[in-house]
Amino acid sequence: MPLPRVLPVPPQPSASTGPLPTTFVSNSLSIPIERVQISTIFPSASIQISIPQRGTLLWIFGQLRTDQAAGFTENALRFNGDAGNNYADQRMSASGAVQADQEDIGGANGFIRNFWAAGANAAAATYNLFQIWIPFFAEPNTNKQLMISWEIAGGTGTFGAGNMHSGENRAIWSPGAPINSVSITPVPGGVSYVGGSRVAAYVLL
Repeated sequence: MPLPRVLPVPPQPSASTGPLPTTFVSNSLSIPIERVQISTIFPSASIQISIPQRGTLLWIFGQLRTDQAAGFTENALRFNGDAGNNYADQRMSASGAVQADQEDIGGANGFIRNFWAAGANAAAATYNLFQIWIPFFAEPNTNKQLMISWEIAGGTGTFGAGNMHSGENRAIWSPGAPINSVSITPVPGGVSYVGGSRVAAYVLL
C-alpha cells in the first residue's frame, strides 16, 4: 500500500493568518488541508488558537509539559471563550493495568477535562502526546462533538520508573455555534507550559 504524502498546490487566497493550503494525498484521494497554527511560544500560561470559519475537520495535536511540581497536570479545553456549563465529556483511561471511567454531563466545570500533561516532576524530556479531532466545527446550529486521544509515560525522576498512562475522551459542546477559537490551559492556577511543548492545528477543507 503506498504511503500517504503531502503535496503543495498553487497559492490560493486565504483569510487565515497561517501558511497557504497544501493537499493530503492518500490512495489517489486528494484532500486539501490548511495549516492554522504550528506552535505557541513557550513558556506560556495558555494556548490560544484562532480557527478559520471554513473546512470540515479540525485536527489539533501536540506535546505538553508544565512547571507544576507534580508528575502530571490536568488541562482544560474550551471553545470560543465559553466557561459556562455547556460541556459534556466521558473519559476512558488506564494507568498501567488499572482502568478508570468518568463522565460529566452539563457539570459545573465550565470546560472539558480532556487530557493530562507531564508535570515538572516527570522524567526529563518527557511530554504528553495528544490529538483532538472535531468534525464539522464550522457548522452553525449543531452541537460540536469531538474525540481526544492522549498518552504519557508515568513515574517521576527516571524514565521507565512508573506506568504508562493513556486515555480516550468523547465530548460535546452544546451552544451550537461555529468554533472560532480553542484554548488549552492548565487546571491549577499559576501553572505554565514550558519549553519543548508544541502544538499544531490543521483544517481539512
